[in-house]
Amino acid sequence: MQEATQRARVIRFGPFETDLYSRELRKLGIRIKLQDQPFQVLAMLLERPGELVTREEIRAKLWPQNMGSPRLGDCRVGSELSPWTANSIR
Repeated sequence: MQEATQRARVIRFGPFETDLYSRELRKLGIRIKLQDQPFQVLAMLLERPGELVTREEIRAKLWPQNMGSPRLGDCRVGSELSPWTANSIR
């Protein structure tokens, strides 16, 4: 039974694997540092494969105390982002 629990917490996709309990992301076995909020978004997406995760759900998870702010969390991903910002959300 413990082996089934162990497998349930590790999700593999392409060259990546993530452990939702230890909060580790690896690419080809190499650990990738990921800040807390990007990891939370990644975990939300991985826990619901093939489903839509709305902006409102992400806001509620990341900023529950600020749900009254309609623009909180708005961003546009594009070429105008700095390389550091783009890499942190990839």
